[in-house]
Amino acid sequence: MTRLNLRLREKRLHLQRPVQTALGPIESRAVLEIELTDSTGAVGLGEASPLPGYSIDSFDECRDELIEAKNAIESLTPNDLWQGVVLSCQSLGLSPASQHAIEGALWNLSSAIRSIEPEEMLNSETRHVPLHRLIYDAESALEASNAGYKHFKVKVGHESVTESMNRIQGISSALPSDAQIRLDANGKWSPENLLALTEDLQKMKVWSIEEPISGLPELAELKKQCSLKILADESVRSAEDLEECLRLNAVHGVVLKPMLIGGPLSTFALAQKAMEAGLMVSITTTFDGPIARASATRIASSLEGTQLLSCGLETGRFFNPPQPEIAPVLHGTMNLGSIA
Repeated sequence: MTRLNLRLREKRLHLQRPVQTALGPIESRAVLEIELTDSTGAVGLGEASPLPGYSIDSFDECRDELIEAKNAIESLTPNDLWQGVVLSCQSLGLSPASQHAIEGALWNLSSAIRSIEPEEMLNSETRHVPLHRLIYDAESALEASNAGYKHFKVKVGHESVTESMNRIQGISSALPSDAQIRLDANGKWSPENLLALTEDLQKMKVWSIEEPISGLPELAELKKQCSLKILADESVRSAEDLEECLRLNAVHGVVLKPMLIGGPLSTFALAQKAMEAGLMVSITTTFDGPIARASATRIASSLEGTQLLSCGLETGRFFNPPQPEIAPVLHGTMNLGSIA
């Protein structure tokens, strides 16, 4: 195959309002889009969007890294098998967000050359993705419930526990009895607080909590004592992390973010391994741009089985102006079968 051509574009996306997290507010996103083309004119798009406070790499580091690796990237060959795409990207030794960009671009280019959808390379028939809505208060909870959502995510850890409990109580009161709330603490709650509040949280329709505390050994000990479902987020970023997680029987499930793991296909492989081991899996983004959100949605739609939890993929609505997703959402479910 003729040598590929790599182009980079930088963008700044602004959110309509800051999203408060335990690691600080998210107000905007710096996005580095890459475009790979071959001699036939086929195009593959990828995205690197490191999230400050969460990513181990920075935007400037990714840009410099991709420019430095330009010749090596342009010598890669799109592969029929998605495993080949992953191995090609790993051979470059890039940081997670940079690898995410190249992996996504090669995946999209490979499918474009063959005139198939990217998810068709994953050999899966699953097309529907259950979603949860990120909500702040009773008003946003009611709005999401009226739109047909049954699963809701609430960020905690950025305020006092008392303030969080009051806010959760208001949210719970606005939701129907069959609603499920997932808390996301980013490791900022203590075991003592969570165990003392578990009974009250369950009465407030809280079903699970992501990364209540940091560290797999600590999560494993908490799991033995807490009746809520415990999910790992920051603690599982690689195959090695997952191995340790399984060895310790640390959690009930994992929340996987492709931008932080190193690519959509790498995340798909990790998700498959987790599900085979009996863990629940949720795919979420890091308020990414449209290319990365599309890739995350495609891999989530290709995961099979009842262990797929609600996913956090519909985040284009947070931007100003709002950005559409690649597939329509109806009653809290995204249907890729509706893509024209």
